[in-house]
Amino acid sequence: MGPKTRKRQINPQAKRAAILDVAETLFSKHGYEATSTNEIATRAGVAVGTVFRIFHDKAGILVELHRRMEQRFIDAMNEGWSETQVYADRFRPMFDRLLECAEQNLELMPLYGMTKELSHSQDYSPGDTIRSTIESHYSEGVRAGAFIDKDPVQVSFMMHGMVDGAMRYWMSRPSGERRRDTVDGLVEFSRMLFVQPAA
Repeated sequence: MGPKTRKRQINPQAKRAAILDVAETLFSKHGYEATSTNEIATRAGVAVGTVFRIFHDKAGILVELHRRMEQRFIDAMNEGWSETQVYADRFRPMFDRLLECAEQNLELMPLYGMTKELSHSQDYSPGDTIRSTIESHYSEGVRAGAFIDKDPVQVSFMMHGMVDGAMRYWMSRPSGERRRDTVDGLVEFSRMLFVQPAA
């Protein structure tokens, strides 16, 4: 009798990533309601039971997609928050990277908006991780004496809302025109609201 053949194990993280990739494509193309969990499983090459074991339900997949999109924005924010520049000059590269990230994921942005509405019902608060990143950067600037000493939690909500609104306005323009104007506006407001006036 020959040696026992070992069953090939598929990395659970690879399954999770495949399900999310397929769901992101299908939700964006056909919509959330029109996409079935069976179709997601088939296209991802996993059993439908695997989908339910990892995400519990279709809404759980949507919440994870929202988390993944938020991480893209956080990565963009951190890339733009250059430590080589004085604090007042860090806003422009940060906002520029955020809008660039939105532009690169333009087809997913309607899905991102829909996910925000649904994810509140899944014991998940959209925007928490982004606001936490803003708090961290702002607190750092306050400690350095560059930013006005305001409540960083309040600042995080203000800036998150400001950027979200500006981004929605910019994306509503034909072919994303006036991106530079949008960044200019965000920089101007941020400096006016948060940067310590020169002595």
